[in-house]
Amino acid sequence: MKKKIFTAVFSVLLAGLLATSCGKADFLEGTVWTTHFNDEVVADIYFTSREDCRLVLGGDNTFDGIYSGKGNKIYIEFSFTSYFATGVIDGFDKMKVEWGTERTKYTFKRKK
Repeated sequence: MKKKIFTAVFSVLLAGLLATSCGKADFLEGTVWTTHFNDEVVADIYFTSREDCRLVLGGDNTFDGIYSGKGNKIYIEFSFTSYFATGVIDGFDKMKVEWGTERTKYTFKRKK
């Protein structure tokens, strides 16, 4: 009987936690995602807090930005020339991103 009660309480708590955390892109905080813009340039996005991120291009150029999201959709705006990106997080380790008005598409992978 105790086991059934514990399982029921745990299930309710887990469902509540998942419902609140899936409402925002908060789970990105502390993660790093990477892609190649071409054969030479590596791009990394560091999600440094619940709202702030940093884009590092080629290891030398850094651009600060902010992000927001709901569920698996994300919007990122960087501090240079109003550059922005929109994306969809596909599962746990893939993010498909469209950059700027040109809508250039790249797939970022979560670094381990």
